[in-house]
Amino acid sequence: FLNPCPSLCTDYTAPPECVPDGPHFDYTYYTTFAQVVGALAGWMGVVLFQTVLSKWHFRSCFWVTTAIRIVASFFDVAIIRRWNTAVGVSDKTSYMLGNAIVFQIVYMLNFMPAVVLTSKLCPKNMEATIYALLAGFQNFGQNVSRNIGTYLIISFGIKTEVPCNFDN
Repeated sequence: FLNPCPSLCTDYTAPPECVPDGPHFDYTYYTTFAQVVGALAGWMGVVLFQTVLSKWHFRSCFWVTTAIRIVASFFDVAIIRRWNTAVGVSDKTSYMLGNAIVFQIVYMLNFMPAVVLTSKLCPKNMEATIYALLAGFQNFGQNVSRNIGTYLIISFGIKTEVPCNFDN
């Protein structure tokens, strides 16, 4: 795989010139191995939802999974702050456990109640059309939020090309 850096670098894939003490994952690991493990973890999240959380109330599902997602995001903080290496855990292991496994399981546990709730909003004999419409609006909202995030990155002067700037 070709590394699309410097234009698409993250703190994980950025070269030493951008993040001197960073993980420096090669793009194959970051986009292939971690994504395959993440997909399997997402599948485990669906199975876990079906076996355990499907019997819960929606509000409880959202609260619990949101709280766990917040905790799981600290794996990223630990990697960037280098806390994992201070205790002897490699970057790849920390990323695989945190972002690729725990975060993806909890993401699916959080996503599934929304899918079920969306399906319950569909009137009889119009399920496919209304579900497609509602899912389309959800996807549109996600794309709008990504675009706003991109705008904010540009507005705050964050640069992923050498000379990099992650200060803001």
